[in-house]
Amino acid sequence: MDTNNEEHVTSFLNSDLNKPNDNKRFEILTCNPDKKNEVNRQSKLYKMKKWITNIDNLFVTFTVLAVILGMTIGLLVKIYTSPSPRTIYLLSFPGELLMNMLKMLIIPLIVSSLIAGLAGLDPKSSGKIGSYALIYYVVTTMLAVILGIGLVLCIHPGDKSIKQEIGEGTIAERRPETLDSLLDLLRNLFPENIVHACLQQQQSTYVTITKRPKYIPLTNKT
Repeated sequence: MDTNNEEHVTSFLNSDLNKPNDNKRFEILTCNPDKKNEVNRQSKLYKMKKWITNIDNLFVTFTVLAVILGMTIGLLVKIYTSPSPRTIYLLSFPGELLMNMLKMLIIPLIVSSLIAGLAGLDPKSSGKIGSYALIYYVVTTMLAVILGIGLVLCIHPGDKSIKQEIGEGTIAERRPETLDSLLDLLRNLFPENIVHACLQQQQSTYVTITKRPKYIPLTNKT
C-alpha cells in the first residue's frame, strides 16, 4: 500500500511540474511584446485558415478567388496583347451562359419562395404584406416613370439633328460561321426563359456598320 501511495504522489508531482503555467506564460507575453504580437498573428492566421477551409465557406472563397483571377488575367491581356473583337466575344461566352442560367432560375426561385412564405403566414399578416408590396410597386413605378420622362427631356433620343451630325454609313452583312452555329446551339441549351425556349430559338447574324462622322469645319470670327 505504501509503495502505491508513493507512486501516485510522484506521478501527481511530475504531472504538476510538467503542466504549463499560465501565469508564467502571461508574464513572458507581457515582458516580451514581440512574442505577444507573434502569438496574436498566429491565432489570427489559424482562425482565417479555419474559416477558409470550412466547407460552408468554400463557395465564397472560390468566388473571391475567381474574381481576383479574372481581373488579373484581364489586365494582363489588356496590357501585353491587343485581342480582337472576335477573341473578346469568345472569352465572354461562358459568362453569357452563366447569366442565362441565373435569369432562368431566379424567377422560379422568387415565385416559389414567395408562395411558401405567404402560405406559412397568418391571413392578417399576409394582408399587410400584400398591401405593403402594392404600395411599394406603385411608388417605384411612379419614380421610374418620372425618371424616364426626365431623361427623355434631357437627352432627346431619336433627334434628327444627331443623325445628321453622325452622317451616313455603310452596312455590310456577313454570313455566320460553323463556330457561330455551335455557340447558338449552346445558347439554346441554356436559355434565359424556359417558355421562351419552347417558342423561339436564337440564331446569330452579323451586321457590320461603318459610321462616318460628318465633320463640321470651325471658323474663328474676330
